[in-house]
Amino acid sequence: RSIPLLALLLGMLAASEAQSKSPRTTPEMRQLEAMSLDELDALYTEGGVERLPVGTARGKVIVFVDAKFPKAKAARANLFWRGKEFDCDGEFVNQFLGFQALHSKAEIRPSWFDGKPTIQLEYPPKTPIFGNTHDEIREIGPNLFLGRVYDKEPCPRFRGYFVLQTCDR
Repeated sequence: RSIPLLALLLGMLAASEAQSKSPRTTPEMRQLEAMSLDELDALYTEGGVERLPVGTARGKVIVFVDAKFPKAKAARANLFWRGKEFDCDGEFVNQFLGFQALHSKAEIRPSWFDGKPTIQLEYPPKTPIFGNTHDEIREIGPNLFLGRVYDKEPCPRFRGYFVLQTCDR
C-alpha cells in the first residue's frame, strides 16, 4: 500500500522539479506594453548580457514615468523613433521615421538600476535631444532587449522603459 503512495509522491516531485527548470516564457514586444512598472523592473532584473546586439533593432517606447499621460507620451515618441542599427563593434545609430541620427557606442558596464552588468548606450554630452540621456538594455529573451532610460543631470533620474528587438543572429 505504501509503494503506490511513494511512487505518486516521487512522480509529483519529479514533475515539480521539471516545471521549475523549464525555461521562462519570453514576452513579446506588445505584451511588455501591458506590464506594470514592477513587472518591467522584475523582467529587467532577470535579464542578462551575453553580447552586444548586432544589426537592425526595431524599437518601441513602452512607458515614460514622468508624464501626465505616460502611455500617450510613449505613443507620441513611437510616431518618430523606430529603433537602432548596431555595428559589430558596438557603434550604433538611432533610426527615426525616414532618417538616421544620433550616433553613439554601446558598452557593457554596471547598471545604474542594480549594479549588475548591462549594455549602456551613452550619448556624448552635446548630442542633440539625447545629450543628457543614459540608456541601458538587457536581453530578456532571444533577440529581445528591455531598456531603461535615464536623465543624467542634474542627478540621475529614471524616465521610462523601451524595448528593442533584433533580427535573428
